[in-house]
Amino acid sequence: MLLLKIALSILVLYSIVAFTSGSEVDCTQMATSGNCNFYSECIEKHVPCGEDGYALHYAGKYCNKFGDESSCFNEAGQNWINDVRICLEVFLLRNSTAYRHNGTCEELQKEGFSSHPLCYLQSGFCKVILGSFQNLLCLGKVFDLSDFLSQVAIKQVYVTLQECLK
Repeated sequence: MLLLKIALSILVLYSIVAFTSGSEVDCTQMATSGNCNFYSECIEKHVPCGEDGYALHYAGKYCNKFGDESSCFNEAGQNWINDVRICLEVFLLRNSTAYRHNGTCEELQKEGFSSHPLCYLQSGFCKVILGSFQNLLCLGKVFDLSDFLSQVAIKQVYVTLQECLK
C-alpha cells in the first residue's frame, strides 16, 4: 500500500513537470485522481472499441458502479475503491501498449484485465474486502454475474483469490 502511494505520488509529480500536449495532461490528471471519465475521454478516444469494448462496457461501467455503491462500503472499503480506480487508470495510461500506440480492442482488453488482480491486491483486497462481511456484500451489489462468465474474468478472480490464500 505504501509502495502504491509512493508510486502514485511520483506519477503525479511527473505529470506536473512533464512536457505533454493538453489532452495528455488532462488524461494524466484524470487517471491520477481516479476520474471515471478517463475511460470514455481518454481510453475510448485512443482505442475506439464502442459500447461493447473494455473501456466503456467494463472498466468505465464498473468505475461508475463502484462510485454509485461507495456509501455501502465502510471507510476502508471506500479508500480501497479510490486506490483501485487510480491504480487501474494509471496502469493503462503508463503501461498499455494498446493505449499508447493505438492498438487493437483485444490488446486493450487483455492489458486492462491483466491489471485487475495487481491493483486489487496492492490496494488491500484480501484484508479490506474479504476481511469485512459488509464490504464483501457491497462488492456483490456492484458486479453483474453475466460479466463474470468469460474466461478472462474467471481468471482474474482466480488469480486474486489465490493470492489472498497465500
